[in-house]
Amino acid sequence: MLSDKQVTILLEMSSMVDRGILEGIANFSGAKGNWLITMDSPFYRDMVNPSVVDKIRCSHPTGIIIREPGDNRCQRRQFDEILDLHVPTIVVATTSECAAGDGVIHVDNAEIGRVAAEYLLDKGFCCFGYFGFCSLPWSQQRKESFCRTISERGGKLYDYDRLSNIANLFSKKEEESLVRWLKGLPKPIGIMAYNDKNARHVIEAGKIAQISIPDDVAVIGVGNDKLICEISNPPLSSIALNTGKAGYEAAALLDEFMQKPERQAQRVVITAGAVGVVERFSTDIIAINDDDVKRAVLFIRKNWKKPLQNSDVAQAAAVSIRTLQDKFRDWLGRSIHDEITRTRVAEVAKILRETDMPTTVIVEEMGFGSERNLIRNFEREMKITPGRYRRQFLNG
Repeated sequence: MLSDKQVTILLEMSSMVDRGILEGIANFSGAKGNWLITMDSPFYRDMVNPSVVDKIRCSHPTGIIIREPGDNRCQRRQFDEILDLHVPTIVVATTSECAAGDGVIHVDNAEIGRVAAEYLLDKGFCCFGYFGFCSLPWSQQRKESFCRTISERGGKLYDYDRLSNIANLFSKKEEESLVRWLKGLPKPIGIMAYNDKNARHVIEAGKIAQISIPDDVAVIGVGNDKLICEISNPPLSSIALNTGKAGYEAAALLDEFMQKPERQAQRVVITAGAVGVVERFSTDIIAINDDDVKRAVLFIRKNWKKPLQNSDVAQAAAVSIRTLQDKFRDWLGRSIHDEITRTRVAEVAKILRETDMPTTVIVEEMGFGSERNLIRNFEREMKITPGRYRRQFLNG
């Protein structure tokens, strides 16, 4: 039997954000929606063709999910024509000011930039770079938040602001420019790239420049595209996004709209944000110019499963507890105990993301003593409970 819910989706499959959203949509449709889905070419490639809108109109969709175009007038005009079909529509917003559609998926780029900055700051870096597109709103939003967070903590910023579009990213001229930029940066430095593709280009340019990654330049991307991250050499650290959850919620919202004869009076905004950093070798460094603190942090990383005390860490660093506490405060802005807890929580987060291990087993293996203690420490560090964190990482 043919479904009475025919949904047209116009998203960009080369985008990790859009693929994550689509995966959440597929999960909803498969479990509850019973949709007939039509996938069309990305709007910004074919919307210059007037027949695209006619094609959508003739297919008589009962719902549409579409990405908001950029500033191109022709694309904007045809985007508006699609909205004028008066079909329930979910828009993946390019900017936070997007006022189109019955529902909007908004990517919290400010949060993404902040998470990247705080992660690199916690590594001990004093110098930071951003590599993105000067013409893309999402890239600029991430950069502004990244730079603001760094500036508030007294870091030095180096922005690569010459990259205008995706096509230029692959040009020989751009590669040479990126190599020159990397060579001229102070070392060590932590660099945030707009997405994983850009981050991989930084890594490749670093090889040409004979720069050691992560010892001289640590690189973090956005999107956690596993294929790109793991094929990179070294493997790329990246900020994971809960786009699957956002796609699932958007699909549920659209399904509700399609069942209602009346239209929603007020738009619903669904936010896709950062889940956390998936750390790989491209940022596996402690950028602290103090040997005692380095020794202590490395000791904690190697022994975090043990019931560590401050005295154990101080003994490994060969200094007094008081001296080490003062150095931790100066270099990391936290205590020895805080660093032990942060390390344990980071390992728990990795297990929650990558396995279905029950929290009761995690408590036993990670030395938290009780499930209550695990939840309290995890929520204090991650601002979310372990259960909610795991669900956010699942695509719907």
